[in-house]
Amino acid sequence: IGVLLLLVLVELRRFRQTPPQVTASDS
Repeated sequence: IGVLLLLVLVELRRFRQTPPQVTASDS
């Protein structure tokens, strides 16, 4: 259960820290 919460937190933090420019470059 803890792993799920950790994953969500990391993903949310990463998405918020990552700028929208990275998504366009990745495409």
